[in-house]
This record gives sequence, structure tokens and C-alpha cells, in this order.
Amino acid sequence: MKSSVRQAAIYAVFLLLAASLLYSGARFGAQLEKEAEEIYDMRTFWAFQTLFPIAAGMLFAVPELILDFWREGRWRINWLKLLIFGLPLAYVTGGSLQFLTGANLLPFSDFFTGGFGTLQSLMMSTICATAFGYILLSCVRKQPG
Repeated sequence: MKSSVRQAAIYAVFLLLAASLLYSGARFGAQLEKEAEEIYDMRTFWAFQTLFPIAAGMLFAVPELILDFWREGRWRINWLKLLIFGLPLAYVTGGSLQFLTGANLLPFSDFFTGGFGTLQSLMMSTICATAFGYILLSCVRKQPG
């Protein structure tokens, strides 16, 4: 009973905190977009559009990570999950960031994202970046033993 009350309290506090952070991030993104339109430099806005979903994905993994602090055991990293899921997601997410360098550093990245500047590219990048952020933190867990 005590464990489930603690878990419910963590989830409730997390929900309020996450909603606040996501709302603040969305407002900041809108502010960056407006500023980018005024100064004709979209690099900061596009970088935020790519990196903010990674942070949001990491945010979704935080409740389980917090609950792991009270569990007994040793911290372990699930390298197999990180390599099989995280590496391809990082590749697709990185394809959205390569425009900052002005070079095509990742081959075939346009194939996965649908080309830079399209709605399909933004949606694919956002989904992959959010999943990548979640995978990064969800691979770290406390295991008994």
C-alpha cells in the first residue's frame, strides 16, 4: 500500500511538472520561430525543433528512473536495447541536425526523413527524437542482484 501511494504521488507530481515543462517549451519554440522570421535565420529554431523532442522523450522516462532509486540492486545499462533501438533513432534524428553544418554527413538521411523542410520530415524527426530521448533514459535501470 505504501509503495503504491508513493508511486501515485510521483506520477501526479510528474504529470504537473511535465505538462508545465512541455507548455513552456512550446511557448519558447513559438518565440524562437517568431524571432527567426524577423531576422531571417532559422538555424536556432530548427535546432530547437530537433533537440526539444529528445528532452521531452527523456522526460517521459523520468518516473520509472525515480522509482528505481528506491529499489534494491545495481544500476545497469541495457546496451542491446540502446544499440538496436537507440542507434537507428539517433541516426534519423541526426539527419535533421546536419543542415546546421551545411554538409551531408549522414548518408541516406533524406531517405528516412522525406527530405529537409517538408512536413513529413518534421513529423518523422519529432517522433524519432522523442523515441530516442525515451530510449536513452529507459536503458538505465536498477536490477536485483
